[in-house]
Amino acid sequence: MSVTGIFFIPSSPHEPSPVQHIVENLTFLHNPQPAGVWRLEHRLFRETTSLLAGPDERNSSSLRYLQVLQMSQFPDRSYIAVTPNTSQAPQIPNPSNDNASAEGMTICAMPSGSSAEEMMQLIVTKMGALWTRKQGLQVAQGYIFEVEDYKIRLGDIKQPQNGHVRGCVIDIEWAPAQADKGENNDIELDVASGQAAIRSFWQGLDVPGAKEFINVPGLGKGDFDLVRQYLEMLRL
Repeated sequence: MSVTGIFFIPSSPHEPSPVQHIVENLTFLHNPQPAGVWRLEHRLFRETTSLLAGPDERNSSSLRYLQVLQMSQFPDRSYIAVTPNTSQAPQIPNPSNDNASAEGMTICAMPSGSSAEEMMQLIVTKMGALWTRKQGLQVAQGYIFEVEDYKIRLGDIKQPQNGHVRGCVIDIEWAPAQADKGENNDIELDVASGQAAIRSFWQGLDVPGAKEFINVPGLGKGDFDLVRQYLEMLRL
């Protein structure tokens, strides 16, 4: 099994991107092996009916989102996540609730390629009255490095429509070369060990100002843990 930690460093108008600094530190400390180009694309849509609601009707718990995520480490799959419809259920006021969170979302995978593009065209054209595009983000030319039990992916995340850099994302995957464990207790131990190893590896790179996305809401409740981590991080 593998465990992944995601770190995000927001961009600063007065500072250069930290990507090259991270690559230099990584090279100096670990002499990693380059392992290809990393790409990521995320598209966020917001339900149009929530935009038409009055101020008294609109609240964070009633907002619905549709998200599409594609990552080059899974070239044959695209992921679609939709906020469940909770408008018919009684709501307990919670100022911190945000339905763009990956917790509680319905997530499914579909084949990439023509099927994914047809779905996007369906959302934009045929379902345009239901969903309006809120933002798009992508990593177009990211790095991939391998260091012993770790695989590191990093790059600038940009708005493709104008090239504006929103920040730097770093994905650290810990995948020890041992066989998967069969017992639940062993799996939980492996997850805890992996999270600790990822944090230690990241701290060794000595890069300040990052926000981590390791234990995100909903983690461990299904087969899409990594997708949930990315959806939380991409709520920029």
